[in-house]
Amino acid sequence: MVDSNITTEISFEDIRPDPKGKYLSFQKMVCELAAVDQEYKGRGQFYNFGPGNDGGVEALWRLNDGTAIGYQAKYVLKSIQIDKGDIQQSFKNALNNHPALAVYIVALPCNLTPPIGAEGAESLRFPSGRGGLRSGRITLRTLDGQ
Repeated sequence: MVDSNITTEISFEDIRPDPKGKYLSFQKMVCELAAVDQEYKGRGQFYNFGPGNDGGVEALWRLNDGTAIGYQAKYVLKSIQIDKGDIQQSFKNALNNHPALAVYIVALPCNLTPPIGAEGAESLRFPSGRGGLRSGRITLRTLDGQ
């Protein structure tokens, strides 16, 4: 029997580097986890776009109902270093390349809520409307390292 109260701390700073770097290792891990996402597995076709020009998503589930679930990995170890503009650009690219996108999941290896009073403490917020990440038909989720 597994004790569900056991927690394991993972340091993504120590991720085993791919020959091209830790960013690529993190990206590959996110794609492997996306491929077995129990929320979508068995409900459609999974695509792993691999490194390079991914069109705003590293991986994508195209569900049987025609909608798409996109996964984007950003290897940023501290929330203060998150480049919101980069995430927004990836999101715009994903919308342009995958018009059926219904859920956009951004995987980050850092805790999005630093301790109260920490320098640069803020949540990951984006403006609504044009140029922002919020849309009437898109759900943005973040998978953080905590």
